[in-house]
Amino acid sequence: MLTQRVSPLANTAIIVLAAGRGERFGQKKQFMQISGKSMLWWSLETIAKLESVAQTILVLPQTDHSDAARLIGTHTVSDIVVGGSERTDSVRSALAVLSDDIEVVLVHDAARPLASPELFSSVIEGAKTAGSALPCVEVADTIKEIEGDRVVATLDRARLRAAQTPQGFSRDLLVAAYGSALAGGIIGTDDASLVEAMDVDVTVIPGERDNIKVTSPRDAQMVELIMDLRKGLS
Repeated sequence: MLTQRVSPLANTAIIVLAAGRGERFGQKKQFMQISGKSMLWWSLETIAKLESVAQTILVLPQTDHSDAARLIGTHTVSDIVVGGSERTDSVRSALAVLSDDIEVVLVHDAARPLASPELFSSVIEGAKTAGSALPCVEVADTIKEIEGDRVVATLDRARLRAAQTPQGFSRDLLVAAYGSALAGGIIGTDDASLVEAMDVDVTVIPGERDNIKVTSPRDAQMVELIMDLRKGLS
């Protein structure tokens, strides 16, 4: 088994979400093969390069929990938990097994296999210094707000950003956000939205254009092309 190098000062946990059922995609995309490895494997490979990570928590579907060893391969994972019906349920299950010494928590979607070690490190540092770190990229397209088939507004692109993962927060802030969301019946589409719902500012940091979220077979092809390009440049 590959042992991750961990600094004695490490106090960060990373939650890797791989509990999607793949109903829209047609298969569990987090397990589909890209450049000979699963998308989940690529995320774990990147995390293994981070010395500041003391705990890696993997969230899997109930049906794949017993097959975790094959899915993880040679990577080290601290804990494996079963995901819930909603993203918030999956994260909440992971938060329940955090080690006592964890101070910073990152949440990452396994469907983003190209997030670099540098991005993870920037998110960790941002969460340590500001309490939160949300990687975002500028929006290239003009965004229209519509009702039915009618445009009702053209949004100011200069004020818009596309959010990515990993997203990082102080442990206390993220736990409080998920507790507040549960009490209020809030189901957010990402972790930052739950923090925002408490009227707490979230700090934005630069994301990465290559950090594509795979939501279609075409996205997977794009990811593989980028991986092949990186190999050619190395």
